[in-house]
Amino acid sequence: MLKQLVDYKSTFLSSNKDKIRAAAQFLFVSDNSNVVTHYSYYGRGKAKVLAKEIIYSLKTRYRQGFIDKNFKRKIDDSAPFVYFPLHQEPERVTLIGSPYFTNQLETVRHILKSLPVGYKLLVKEHPTQSIRGWRDISYYKQLMNLPNLDLIHQSVSNDDLLKKSSLVVTIAGTSGLEAAFYGKPSIIFSDLGYSLLPSVFKVNSLEDLPEIVRSALQHKVDPAYLDSYLQILDQNSFDFDWFGFITSYTSLFYYGGHLADVDITLKKMDMFIEHHKKTFTVIANEYIKKINELKNWKKN
Repeated sequence: MLKQLVDYKSTFLSSNKDKIRAAAQFLFVSDNSNVVTHYSYYGRGKAKVLAKEIIYSLKTRYRQGFIDKNFKRKIDDSAPFVYFPLHQEPERVTLIGSPYFTNQLETVRHILKSLPVGYKLLVKEHPTQSIRGWRDISYYKQLMNLPNLDLIHQSVSNDDLLKKSSLVVTIAGTSGLEAAFYGKPSIIFSDLGYSLLPSVFKVNSLEDLPEIVRSALQHKVDPAYLDSYLQILDQNSFDFDWFGFITSYTSLFYYGGHLADVDITLKKMDMFIEHHKKTFTVIANEYIKKINELKNWKKN
């Protein structure tokens, strides 16, 4: 997992101190006026919010216990396998980027039906799904009951799974690109930037999935194409710590992500802007550069 993602997971909704501060702010300071002024908040009284939060916390712990007890922590590579990492839900890349494949359980079933004889499917839970309280246990049980499938614990190294797999399948994640670094082909279900790589196979129709899987498994990854793509990526991008940025504003404004209904003072906003002044300057300059490039392109 990326260091930025690890840092984000370890800070977002994880501080008990922030949780206590958020609870005190909501219960004893906030007037909870959104219940009156916003239709989407109808019925969301303080007592109900507190009760739901307690139930949610208990459910999360119970699900964590189920995961730790039942998910596999070792990769069984005695037989060739295809690797499918689950997406965190809800997530923009599935809801917007690939809206016809938001049912990951159904997608897993289609992948299983498309595997050649002798192959199995390894499905790994997304590490940051913990932020969403994990999935319902019935969801995990449905996966566990599917034949020829191993459900992998989120702590298992993603690099090891990529390295030992024969093929990586992802709906719209970065694992398809990461697979190329290990010389492994991948299958995606959405239009992504790295689909330029010949080792990446796009699914346009589920009826074609068995044939796509067979073709992908026979494909040999040419690192020269990956090098060319990385050069294009480098020429058209800049460094920006997105997860660090999110962590910064949730920590300053939203009690580490525990409370969304807050009043953001001008003093706090000025402090945030000043702290990230260099970052905002870089972003603004990059946008201006792209605008000028587009203007020059139109002229020519």
